[in-house]
Amino acid sequence: MDDHEKEQKKLQLIGQLIKDRMPDVPPLLEKEHGADTLEKVAEVFGEFFPLAFSQFEELVKDDVEEWWEEYQEHLDRIDPPFVMDKFDYLRPQI
Repeated sequence: MDDHEKEQKKLQLIGQLIKDRMPDVPPLLEKEHGADTLEKVAEVFGEFFPLAFSQFEELVKDDVEEWWEEYQEHLDRIDPPFVMDKFDYLRPQI
């Protein structure tokens, strides 16, 4: 699950880079290959242009790691590690 979320974020950032740097490409990929999200744009772009895709991966690598650390901190704040409470669930209560 964690790797999937990280991969999705990476594809989203790469798709945004493609959209920003080559604004004609996403509409073309959507028309020809049904790439209607930033993630799909990045995936299709990677199939056709693997070298450029790997360069984009290098550009977003630090951003993905920074996002991942913030995401993990956020999860720890909203869902702290599991701690058993003092209630004995197996003993009949009065």
